[in-house]
Amino acid sequence: MIRSPLPVSSSARLFLFVATVLASGCASQAELIQWRRKMTIRPLPAEYGMAFSATVSVLQDEGFVIEEVDRRSGLIRALKQEYLTASSIRRAIGSLFSNDAPGSMDDGATYEVSCVLTRSSAVTTQIRAMIQREPPVPPPELEALAHITDAADDEDFRLYRENIYVPAVYQRLFDAIALEVERRKQPDKIPPGAGKEA
Repeated sequence: MIRSPLPVSSSARLFLFVATVLASGCASQAELIQWRRKMTIRPLPAEYGMAFSATVSVLQDEGFVIEEVDRRSGLIRALKQEYLTASSIRRAIGSLFSNDAPGSMDDGATYEVSCVLTRSSAVTTQIRAMIQREPPVPPPELEALAHITDAADDEDFRLYRENIYVPAVYQRLFDAIALEVERRKQPDKIPPGAGKEA
């Protein structure tokens, strides 16, 4: 006589289903974190001081205002506000944000780039960048919250920001920094402004 397998209760089946779904969700979350980390971190073949000053120069060349610089911790934080004008459209064709970033040509959107540089060795520096976008007008539900809390005037209160995870944007940033490092290493071989579209 053939025995049937042990009966499985419906709650046990539900538990197995939920466990499987959660396990697959954790794997995809871990993959997403790895993908973002790979996109936002780059080693740079340059000593720390040169990499740091090259990063500041590239951000300034892109029209960012340097808000915070701390050479000791490696932090560079810069802001840029984009306005939709005919000249900004022409400039954006070759700029860091071109049309790859969400809302890249918003009237009045603010972009923040934060870079943290760490010394990997005497001749290598690691750069980790994070790019955020704050729209000119927050979503209505957050604007109402700011009005109620009177936090709209507080500079430290960020109503709404989104992280930008567009590989081409980070690649352009890191390429521009690498080019600036090479220009500094061999100033007579790479003219200033090389690699920028007119």
